Amino acid sequence: MTDDKRWVLAGFAALLGSLLIIFGFRKYRVVGVILALLLAAGVCSMPLLYPEQLSPGSEGDIQINVESTEGEQEDAELALERYKLGIGYDSIESKIADAQSPEDVLAITLIRSKPAHTDTIIKYLASALKSDELPRVYKNRKVNEVPATVVLYLEASVDIDQAAEALKRVGAVAKVHRELRVIDVYVDLESMKVADSDALLDEAHPNFYRLNLKELKHIDPKRQHDAVLRLAKVSKLSLRSDIANQLLVLSENVSDEHWEDLMGAMTVWSVEGDGAADIILKRARELALNQKTVSRGYVDFIIGQKVREGGDVVLYAWMRDPVGMEAELVEAGPMVEEILIEMMPELEPIQLQSAANALRKFGSKAALPALLTAYESSSGDVKKSLKATIDEIESRE
Repeated sequence: MTDDKRWVLAGFAALLGSLLIIFGFRKYRVVGVILALLLAAGVCSMPLLYPEQLSPGSEGDIQINVESTEGEQEDAELALERYKLGIGYDSIESKIADAQSPEDVLAITLIRSKPAHTDTIIKYLASALKSDELPRVYKNRKVNEVPATVVLYLEASVDIDQAAEALKRVGAVAKVHRELRVIDVYVDLESMKVADSDALLDEAHPNFYRLNLKELKHIDPKRQHDAVLRLAKVSKLSLRSDIANQLLVLSENVSDEHWEDLMGAMTVWSVEGDGAADIILKRARELALNQKTVSRGYVDFIIGQKVREGGDVVLYAWMRDPVGMEAELVEAGPMVEEILIEMMPELEPIQLQSAANALRKFGSKAALPALLTAYESSSGDVKKSLKATIDEIESRE
């Protein structure tokens, strides 16, 4: 330690010790002050008694530094060779050499991973790395004498830095070996544990919402889906903003088979302006453009959240099932009236009758011209329904 640091340390020790002695002898203040001065003098004399020991000469210093640097280089090379040997890098290196695009080869060492964890992590990586490839798995490897499993991708769809970012959800990324095309990650064993089933299932449990939010963030799609199902059935909302945001995150990669369940949870938890409406409307309109069925879940969300821009989706779903969706058309009310009026000349008889029944409950005076035109060209039960609707609207006015 240099002399200046010695003086700082001695002064601090002398000050602290003196204060403690004076406080301890507060009833005998004179004695305390004398003892404090003796202690301070003794401590402050230490830098003089034990001065800094300087090295003999600059040339010797330079020689020592050079030797030290060379030794460090040798140690680093030996450490790298031990690391390669531990993970079986020969197999990885040969795949890189044979690959048409070496930059697409990516190896991940899952340190401390157990077999059950490895399967879960590989499923997560299929989504995170945007890869349909079945990776090669090498067990019984080691990193710094710690057991590890190596997962090797030959055609990774993301670069190594993006992969490292995705692996932060698996555990702590220890090192990214760009020149070797390898990422070391210590698997978070705690996050892999199954949570207390009583707390996860019992809405009255104080940790119910916190633990289910944690499950939504888990890398295992099944655990995420189970949490979605539980949260879609709650009677009250807690941690609403956090859970709503996590449901939005899940919507980016959710499978088609689980989309309806996720949308049900989003209907319960969505916060105005959080973006859920935009996501659901976009997906519903894609289904409509492809002439596919828009399920009742989309309609329930649009009506429940009063998404006025979604009137076209409600009408599309209604047109495919005018009898079954008539109640939803009535519930949507004013958000669909304008578009419904424009569409009336093109409606089939069964659709026209359903539209008349719905407008009878919420239609305004603006609907009368279209209703009168349709009435003139209709017959039978449809004509009767239109007449009843016209009379009802006129009576309200």
